[in-house]
Amino acid sequence: MKRLLSIFFICLSITSLFTACSKSLPKAQGIQVLDFRLGEGFMEENGIQVPYPLDGLLGIPEGDNNPVAFILHGAHTITDVNESRYYLGFDYLVEALTKAGYLTLSININRAFVSEPVEGVETERVFNIFKGYYELLEKANAGEKIFAYDLTDKANLDQLNFIGHSRGGDNSLYISKLLKDAGDERVQSVLMVAPPQNIVLSETYVDLPTGIILPQYDGDVSTLDGATLFNYAYQLGIPRKHPIASAFLYGGNHAQFNTQLPERDMLVFYEDVTYLPAQTQKDFLIQYATDFLNTFNRSGIHSLETLGIIQPTAYSTPFMPSLLMSEGYRLVMPTNLVELSSAHYSMPSSNKMDVAYVTLSSFPEEDTAAPFNHPVGLHGSIPLYSLAWQTPDATLTFSLDTQNLSNYKQLALWIANDSTHPYNDGNNPLELEVILTDVKGLTASKVLSATRDSALRYNPTPIINIHADIDGLDPYWKAQHFTPLGTQFIPLTHFSGIDLTQITSITLKGLNPSGAVMLGGIDLYE
Repeated sequence: MKRLLSIFFICLSITSLFTACSKSLPKAQGIQVLDFRLGEGFMEENGIQVPYPLDGLLGIPEGDNNPVAFILHGAHTITDVNESRYYLGFDYLVEALTKAGYLTLSININRAFVSEPVEGVETERVFNIFKGYYELLEKANAGEKIFAYDLTDKANLDQLNFIGHSRGGDNSLYISKLLKDAGDERVQSVLMVAPPQNIVLSETYVDLPTGIILPQYDGDVSTLDGATLFNYAYQLGIPRKHPIASAFLYGGNHAQFNTQLPERDMLVFYEDVTYLPAQTQKDFLIQYATDFLNTFNRSGIHSLETLGIIQPTAYSTPFMPSLLMSEGYRLVMPTNLVELSSAHYSMPSSNKMDVAYVTLSSFPEEDTAAPFNHPVGLHGSIPLYSLAWQTPDATLTFSLDTQNLSNYKQLALWIANDSTHPYNDGNNPLELEVILTDVKGLTASKVLSATRDSALRYNPTPIINIHADIDGLDPYWKAQHFTPLGTQFIPLTHFSGIDLTQITSITLKGLNPSGAVMLGGIDLYE
């Protein structure tokens, strides 16, 4: 990719960053990607001026009034805030998004992660650095000579988007929440790539279109903390106006998203797994980020089609999608007998199917779902129903207060193949039949199969003693690698010949001779 050093740098005076060149700037012809270094910006902390470099990549698309995407890198080894140029590691993504019609800025946020010249607050620094870059773009969009090309009216500043990798991810969400809480409605979406949870959840949780990419073998955020946000929103049960999407990338790791990093993660590297090739992982991010941004910046695109129901051939590498949409209704939520009195369904009845209420927790003493291991993040717990059977046609039925499903379009199961259970061996693709029964006893069903429905995919994993070699702790057996719950959507049009206005039960039937799943909930969406 051709990179052009911004000629504005040559025009800088010692006294003023914004001294303009005397000559007018040319209009960009076609698509341009600039590697620019515009000196320093400054922010004040405790009366001290703290400098930060104004370096970055700028992608200029064709045409005017383009949505804007800011890319924030993570906190990696920083030898010099000016010379550790991690923003360059997303040159491929800048180029791809620019071709897709987004004015794209990959910016240098190193200063947020170092304690110089004084101890600072990371989130405040990132926000101030973002504002510095935004002001540059705003001036350039108004016609000022900032970059190498005339950017007059190139950006639609009412359509701001953030993509953050690692600690750039949770900081992107933090920035978006600050803006929204201040009444700024311009942020269209936030996509977090392999994010940690370094910021308190209450300081980042915001009702904006949000995406989370979880690489299966993330060695630097090995607890896959980003899942916490999806888990929290799902269990919170408070309707959102905007969706949260999650993509569990099989074979992915942390570092290969950024080409400035070694391909091998620093903290954990698994010797017994097959990692995605670096180019495949980059290609995935290009496609998912483009689909994600288009969903929330272009008209006529529904999140269900782009982020929830993923055709096997849509991507060159498989992943597990989850989608929490707006306008949903919780039909079934795992709960114990004590809590069930307030539910609109009775305790599930089973026929040859073992069912147990379990809790998945990051605290071993509270984790009754082990060795099953869906990413919980650093804290919290998830209620689940553990279902297992050793004979075909075993069933579990939830008797409902008569429910009107006719106003909804999708039935969704948040579910996973329990790859740690001895009833599953991975040799026979799991099949599960979902049956609705109406007030007259008529039934209609849909069969889910692991061969086409990704939420039932079998993910082999060793089961290890997490407390091995730690004196004084009881053995705690847990899957070494995660098996995530995924959202499996079923259009209600599949259930024909019954009265959807008067549904009295929903039944899950295991069709394999044996099998096991974890169920996190059943939902309805308009």
